[in-house]
Amino acid sequence: VTEAERKQDKVVNKYTMVKILHNGWKAKKHKLLSLINSLNKRFKTKFFKDTALQNTNSILLYQLGIDFYIDQKAHKRLLSLTKEDFKMAMNQSFDDDKALGRINQFMYLIGKVKLNEKNYPKFAMKKLNQLISRIISTYDLKGLKYLFGPNGILVTAKLEGFRQGDEMGDSPLLSDTYGYVKEVSSPLTKIMEKTKIAQGELLLNWMMERAL
Repeated sequence: VTEAERKQDKVVNKYTMVKILHNGWKAKKHKLLSLINSLNKRFKTKFFKDTALQNTNSILLYQLGIDFYIDQKAHKRLLSLTKEDFKMAMNQSFDDDKALGRINQFMYLIGKVKLNEKNYPKFAMKKLNQLISRIISTYDLKGLKYLFGPNGILVTAKLEGFRQGDEMGDSPLLSDTYGYVKEVSSPLTKIMEKTKIAQGELLLNWMMERAL
């Protein structure tokens, strides 16, 4: 989800939140560990300690997710990236042809965003979300920090649900955080915090206004 502010003929203050989510009714401990190991391997890091689920037999109504917060500083950097930047951050497991194909896609989408921001901002934001999604699906954590900048992206993981066998089973498990952003509140979140309005109520009001 990308939020931004339109000022006259340009789009400013972009802020993006991305979530990778695994959820379900119930999972045994070995399934959760398999999911966690898969995410660790995918991003080449360790989101949770090995002992995090030592007292857990299974978990009900679970949600295992990774959250990415990308601030306006990272957005400015993103649209200025070159082919060489993408090559520098590229996972070495890609062969040259596959890597070049992905990099060309990134550059094509960057061009679409920059070309359409002024006159077709909704279309530009759609292409921007495609770009960010494809970048996150391609690079590990080190590569993402290189592309977005160490002070432009924050990544964290969270496991929620009721962990059977654990005395603290109703408390979410939070991973360490990687990277940095000035704040994790988006423009829309700030409105909700200041007005004390629930997200569902705010979005419903917007949809009702558009429908009317």
